[in-house]
Amino acid sequence: MHSGITKKSSLTFTLKAGGKQLLLMFITLLTGFAALAQPANDNPCSAAVLPVSTACVNTASTNVNATGTTGVPDPDCADYNGADVWFSFVVPAGGSVTINTTAGTLTDAGMEAYSGTCNALVPIECDDDDGPGLMPKLVLTGLTPGNTIWVRLWAYGGDDEGTFSICVTLPPPPPTNISPCTATEVIPGNTCSYTTYTNLNAPGFPGAPAPGCAGYSGGDVWFKVTVPCGGRLIFDTQEGDLTDGGMAIYSGTCGALTLIECSDDDSPNGGFLMPYITASNLTAGSTIWIRVWEYNNDNNGTFGLCVSIPPPPGPAGTCSTALPFCTSNVYTFPNTTNQPSIGSNGIYGCLDETPNPVWYYMQVQSPGDITIGISQVDLNGNLIDVDFALWGPFPTLNASCGGLSAANNISCSFSPDAEETAQINNAQIGEFYVMLLTNYENEPGFITFQQTGGTGTSNCDIICTLTAANSGPVCGGGTINLTASTVANATYLWTGPNCWSSTAQNPTNVPVPTAPGTYVYTVTATTPSGTSCSATTTVTVTASPALGADKSVTACAGTTVNLTTQFTTTNLTTAWTLNGVAIANPAAVNVSGIYQLIGTNAGGCKDTALVTVVIDTVNFVVASVNANCSGNGTITVSAPGGIGPFTYNINTNPGVFQAGTTFSAPQGSYTIITKDAQGCTTSKPVTVAFTNDLSIAAPQDVVICNGQSVTLTSTSTSSSATYSWSPSAGLSSATVLSPVANPTRTTLYTLTATLGSCTRTDDVLVTVNAGINVNAGPDLVLVSGDKGQLQASVDGPVSTILWSPTTGLSASNILAPEIGPLTTAGTFPYTITVRNALGCTSSDQALVTVVPYCIKVKNAFTPNGDGNNDLWQIYDDYGCLKNVTVHIFNRYGNKVYESRDYRNNWDGRYKGKSLPDATYYAVIDFTLINGKLVTIKSDVTILR
Repeated sequence: MHSGITKKSSLTFTLKAGGKQLLLMFITLLTGFAALAQPANDNPCSAAVLPVSTACVNTASTNVNATGTTGVPDPDCADYNGADVWFSFVVPAGGSVTINTTAGTLTDAGMEAYSGTCNALVPIECDDDDGPGLMPKLVLTGLTPGNTIWVRLWAYGGDDEGTFSICVTLPPPPPTNISPCTATEVIPGNTCSYTTYTNLNAPGFPGAPAPGCAGYSGGDVWFKVTVPCGGRLIFDTQEGDLTDGGMAIYSGTCGALTLIECSDDDSPNGGFLMPYITASNLTAGSTIWIRVWEYNNDNNGTFGLCVSIPPPPGPAGTCSTALPFCTSNVYTFPNTTNQPSIGSNGIYGCLDETPNPVWYYMQVQSPGDITIGISQVDLNGNLIDVDFALWGPFPTLNASCGGLSAANNISCSFSPDAEETAQINNAQIGEFYVMLLTNYENEPGFITFQQTGGTGTSNCDIICTLTAANSGPVCGGGTINLTASTVANATYLWTGPNCWSSTAQNPTNVPVPTAPGTYVYTVTATTPSGTSCSATTTVTVTASPALGADKSVTACAGTTVNLTTQFTTTNLTTAWTLNGVAIANPAAVNVSGIYQLIGTNAGGCKDTALVTVVIDTVNFVVASVNANCSGNGTITVSAPGGIGPFTYNINTNPGVFQAGTTFSAPQGSYTIITKDAQGCTTSKPVTVAFTNDLSIAAPQDVVICNGQSVTLTSTSTSSSATYSWSPSAGLSSATVLSPVANPTRTTLYTLTATLGSCTRTDDVLVTVNAGINVNAGPDLVLVSGDKGQLQASVDGPVSTILWSPTTGLSASNILAPEIGPLTTAGTFPYTITVRNALGCTSSDQALVTVVPYCIKVKNAFTPNGDGNNDLWQIYDDYGCLKNVTVHIFNRYGNKVYESRDYRNNWDGRYKGKSLPDATYYAVIDFTLINGKLVTIKSDVTILR
């Protein structure tokens, strides 16, 4: 509701002339309606997107002013009447989610989930009140991951609007104990102590026999327990999220189970809808499997479970241990509590339950009726319910317990009365009768019974008297001595906690439980006639000190350990020893060993604990490698002693420890600290020395002649050094170890080598002497067989001259030797080398070319134009010639042909006319290539 107007309200206004105020009022109302905006998620296609997470992330929302959605199937729950809002989410992997709501001002709502698209929705599930209070909750499974789910929410009946919160969560993983073979083990206790478990998302186990009760539909979880020596267990459950449960117990193995019992609503907890089972006669040491589920599997969640061991029955707790009674005596004894029912109806007659049973028997001494009055009170004397059953007659005591039946149940009452009457009619001498008394209220108190009527009597001779005592109190885990009074010729049977038993009358060194408390030991004495009597003695077990688990302590060498702080010893007397020797000052020990503490409380109970003390001595070996020119030295730690792992520090980097065992350090003195895993440290000094690993040697001083070069071959001990020569003039390179030097004047060269931090120098003096220059002279061309002369010259005095090769030379040690005659054609180099008195040398080369002799004057030719011998040939190769002059005369002395540079080209013509065939006279001047003039006179004949 808003301003008193609902969504379904309507107003009609009639405007009359002059009604300005009414018009303004109408406009104001329209403006107010416009302010009441619909929620943004008023329809599926504008649904608010909800996150899906492992924990509930609430999205605050409202349905105020929401309208109903048309075109979508109406929900079939929670009285849908419009005013809905919409949400959507994407189905996560696994396909299961829980959609939960929390009330705000909207406290009663409905919710339905849909699949499909926002324009075509298909209902999945609708809910009304499964959430907190009257709010809805949906648990959806089997959805398709990746699909979108649409959620519709409205107020129940559509008559309310308000705020609320909604969230979508992933289901928690199923419990691990979803099958018998993954059952959670439960340790039974002497009292019920609930532990909380859950069956949420349990799938159900199909492989076990059906429980047969409590609407089992799956969703079960499993537990297991080992049967204690008494063979009896109580299984109880407690409400949590799960408020109506079922439970079944099974024997066998996890893969082959046999149903023992199923329970629905027997627990007294809460609303009595949780299961409870009491089981007896179980096989000690065997495994019992426990199955728990929720009725109909529709409201799973947390629940409590406990398994407890009922206290053992006291004297007369079973028929076989029934105590005798005499009707002339009044019997008042403490009742029994917390003992399970041993059965119902049938042989137990009218008794629907038989909790806390106590058994007695009697033998008739004189015949007649016997009436027995029975009553029970609590510890405050208030009357409380007592029940009984009576059987007989039996001819012998041994025939009684095995012969109980419904037919011989002669008297019985299950009424809520605190005073009952048992009746035996016409009892006969020697007959035996057995009586069962029960404490239905399970409240501690006392039961009294005696004969209150009848003429019959019982035999009091069957009653024996027995007392029991013990040497306690005793410390937990200690031993006691038990004593029983003497019954003539009787045999004895003692029973006690932890399945202990003995047939000795007075057992000694009997172990008691470790847990403090009071424990009942029962002794039964049986006479040769079968009469038995029992007695109990209560042993008080006092708490022993609980010092706790043994400890180990590590201390660094040079420090001490305070043992007195290792354990809590308040109100204890303590004694510390090492190897059996008392420790004078346990607050400051500095010796490794196993120290023993004995703590004794006021009751004399002791506990022992051990402290292993380790005095941690750190040691190590440290060594160094010298630094050198090219780098730092190294410091290496080895053979660490102590408790690893170890870390190391160098004093140049205070407080910084490294795992590596090597440090790089220049020359100097250092301190190395080794620290072990316990934080203990030891330091040692170490020195890094220096090794000079750089030395060089320049060559010996050298003398060269001007213009000569020399390699300054130097040596170095390092291939990584850098080099520099000074000055650099006249060197092939100033940065190599062995450059080539060609100075023009005497120079002192300095070699500098650098390697890391080291620099080394050495010198070499290169002395330049004045030189000498030789010129081999002009090249020669010789005609084969001729001679020539080499014409060398030198610009200064020389001490030696040498031509090479010496072939054809008149001398090899003069400047201008004669050469020839040479007959082998070719060009031949001749080198002259001269040396002066200072040792300077100079060389030069002259080429001698030998050409073949080429003059061959023919004395006839045939210039007839046939292409054969048409020209006059006077040489065969112009190579040995420089020039040829020809003069030809006839027999009359007239010149008929002349050439000053003849090239074998005269064809017998003179002035363009052919000369007649005849013999002519020729004068030929040959100028050879070496300048020699050769004149040949010869006749020449023209033949055509």
